[in-house]
Amino acid sequence: MDFRALSLSALLALNATCAARAAEPCEFSDDLSQVNGVAVVTGEGRAQFGATPEAAGACSGKGCAYLVPGDAVVTGAVSGGATCAGFQTKAGRTTQGWLPTARLKPATPKAADWAGYWGEKDRHVSIKAAGDSLSIDGKLIYQGLGPVFSGAFKAKIAASGPILTFAIDDKDRPVDPATAENACKVKLALVGPLLLVTDQGCVGAGSAITFEGAYTRR
Repeated sequence: MDFRALSLSALLALNATCAARAAEPCEFSDDLSQVNGVAVVTGEGRAQFGATPEAAGACSGKGCAYLVPGDAVVTGAVSGGATCAGFQTKAGRTTQGWLPTARLKPATPKAADWAGYWGEKDRHVSIKAAGDSLSIDGKLIYQGLGPVFSGAFKAKIAASGPILTFAIDDKDRPVDPATAENACKVKLALVGPLLLVTDQGCVGAGSAITFEGAYTRR
């Protein structure tokens, strides 16, 4: 047996494993593309964030980030017994990292949980609930140093979970988000006291302004 070849094979396997772990960051972008779900922290005591899946729930010391039961997070990739999670406060402070999957329970909001006036007068999403159906009305007006930009979207959809995705054409008719071109596309995520919003093509052409952001209920 060639022990040198065996050692080299073991070293390559170890390097491949380390590379796979290094290539598995836990992060969320503002467009919510990495968000797969929403969950609520359960169990007892603090749920410690870890920088890697292996470190989930194991951090100790004053500098460790943690959540408590009842906190809501967005969830993404799953690795072993850990889930990539992101938490945001009403003030806008965010924390991202790995949490023990066993401490997370998928959120199941009712239609009434979505209802409210989210945001401010010049940039808001109004949601009304009737049974299991939601009527969603978003409006935005922005004036900086240049022209005034405005945007809007309306939809009536079922409250099917904590993440809602829809698209409408220029006549407010529903279209398939996966295949529609030149449509207003919207993704909403209900995360505890926050409504996360991202959109594409819902504000005037040539504008860098969007509905994207975290909204609180008035």
